[in-house]
Amino acid sequence: MYLRKYLFFTISLICLYGCGPFSQESRLVGSYFILSLECTGDAILLKRDAAGQSPVIEDYVFAVGWNDDFIIAKRYNRSTNSGKVEWYIIKVDGDIIVGPLEQEVFDEKRKNLKVPDDLDFSIEDTDYLEALCGSTKH
Repeated sequence: MYLRKYLFFTISLICLYGCGPFSQESRLVGSYFILSLECTGDAILLKRDAAGQSPVIEDYVFAVGWNDDFIIAKRYNRSTNSGKVEWYIIKVDGDIIVGPLEQEVFDEKRKNLKVPDDLDFSIEDTDYLEALCGSTKH
């Protein structure tokens, strides 16, 4: 828990002092936001509440889709350098986070949680993943 708070604090400082106007925050639904730091190329999914904000999915989030009930996301885990993509489902009501998952398990959980079939990734940065892994087929 301490490490997460430290990491979030560090990213916030970079955003405030290192990136300046070169960061972008986009509200998704409820108290969930995407924070993109152009100077580092990082993108994280945050949750904001009365106590402050905390990372829900850390960098690099490269694809997100949402409606009023669910958020779906894909993340490239830089820390493992495995080239693997991690998949997530967030049920907004109840703040239930399911993930990280492999794609097959994601597809199964998506059906079990009744995530609508028409909910797709409306924001996707495939250029980043292609540069890292040589492919966007994940």
